[in-house]
Amino acid sequence: MYNISGAFDISLGLDGNYRKSVPSIWGTNPGHIAAAKGTWLNGQTFVFDTQDVGFGGMSKYILSFNGKKLGFTRTDPWGRTVSLDGE
Repeated sequence: MYNISGAFDISLGLDGNYRKSVPSIWGTNPGHIAAAKGTWLNGQTFVFDTQDVGFGGMSKYILSFNGKKLGFTRTDPWGRTVSLDGE
């Protein structure tokens, strides 16, 4: 079994509009600005997407909640999808 964790610190617009983060100081694109917006599809599913302002890349994330279970799906700018399930 794997224990995977991570943290992101970006603003997330919940009103249909993107919110921009402060410029990144690390990673593959230092100085890039992420923008993100999200919405609840239903009582168990939250969807959000992020863009790298000026770089054109967009990723889509889906979080599915079912009791103690969490489903996570990420589709990157090149159409590759990763899905994880956890409890």
